[in-house]
Amino acid sequence: MASLSYQFRIGRSTVSRIIRETCEALRDKLHPIVLAKPSSAKWLAIANKYFAKWQFPNCIGAIDGKHVLIQALPNTGSQYHNYKGGFSIILLDSVDADYKFVLVDIGSEGHNSDGGVFRHSVISQAIECNQLHIPNSAALPSTKTVMPFVFRWR
Repeated sequence: MASLSYQFRIGRSTVSRIIRETCEALRDKLHPIVLAKPSSAKWLAIANKYFAKWQFPNCIGAIDGKHVLIQALPNTGSQYHNYKGGFSIILLDSVDADYKFVLVDIGSEGHNSDGGVFRHSVISQAIECNQLHIPNSAALPSTKTVMPFVFRWR
């Protein structure tokens, strides 16, 4: 931010505010387009692609958490301190068979485990409240065995 501050001859706090406001505006406008909530048909298409590409039937996504390194925030102590010795926020995501984002939750503190992040995420809450339009159980390919759709933990 210092280089932007010098380049445009404005204060660091102004640069910080401009970046934050720009990111918020981009998120608000692009989120409904880029990360629209999947329909039942979309989940079925994802499951079909998982089976065709990875031979994993009834899989509708792979979930994982990734640490995004940040500078230590003021007055947060060890809240964002992660097991790798740095400071981070956690990006929890679900991807399709081609590793494209389907669901995203960003912002958990770096000290949390993947399981703890998932348990408190909007993704977990949406699954628990049946808000994701996940299809009902279906027969496994070439069988009559009915199984639910699942997420794979990466």
